Amino acid sequence: HIVIVLSIDHSTNKLLNRLLIRKARRFRPDLMVVIKGESITSGTISAIRRLGTVAADWVIDEPTGIYYPAGKITNLPEYDYLFSFDNSYVPLLRKLGGKNVSFLPISVDETVFHETVPLNERNYTSDISFIGTYWPVRADLFRTIADKNFRIYGPHWKKNLKPEDPLFPHLDDTKINGDEACPAFNRTKINLNQTHQHAVDGGINLRIPEIIATRSFLLTNHLKGLEKIFVPGKHLATYTSPADFKRKIDYYLSHSDERDKIANAGYEHFLKHQTLRHRIRDILHITKLT
Repeated sequence: HIVIVLSIDHSTNKLLNRLLIRKARRFRPDLMVVIKGESITSGTISAIRRLGTVAADWVIDEPTGIYYPAGKITNLPEYDYLFSFDNSYVPLLRKLGGKNVSFLPISVDETVFHETVPLNERNYTSDISFIGTYWPVRADLFRTIADKNFRIYGPHWKKNLKPEDPLFPHLDDTKINGDEACPAFNRTKINLNQTHQHAVDGGINLRIPEIIATRSFLLTNHLKGLEKIFVPGKHLATYTSPADFKRKIDYYLSHSDERDKIANAGYEHFLKHQTLRHRIRDILHITKLT
């Protein structure tokens, strides 16, 4: 038996931690995998481990709260295993008391993120699109292509951009969540991504596998270690600077055959090697529960 626990709301933290222990006593899982875990209070994991359950935390953000103070994980030594989304944080997690620390890239469920419009039947509604939160560095980059057929979806854009900003006409208020993103990816020629600054070595964000899992073309920033997960130029395209970003946009908009070849290769590679099922198998192998 395996239980996967997502982060929980801080306003109901104490109650939900008690309920988590109660559920574990009733269910007696062999393995509990916590995602992030900043809301799990001290002592909860130790109490569950005393039931004979192996406890692991999959750390998918910077763990010390540098970028997001509420995201600090305070009970890392309580876990039997730690899995880090970014290889650069493995030494830090060990220094913070983590045991059995391994690199485990983020992935998604292929039954949720999947192709909805066949590649050879797509009627593209956007040349370029981006689904994600506003960051100043993203806005600066996207202004270089403000003359394109470009849509931006996601929170905090309108409250941070003035109406006269060249990006303002490209903002779309449509809320796109979960599998609703699949058709949006499929109907876009070039899907954009930019990882957070906490990503240093292989620390892909969810948007990378989400887009690739739908057999859609992705252009993302160059990231050290990315080639160990998805190969640039083969499974996705990357840029190294704003000038390179603009060049890649112009190039791939005029080379549809190459876009489709990359989108298809990335999709096939994802299904064979990079799905959430593969990550769970890795966890089971490392924790010796297979």
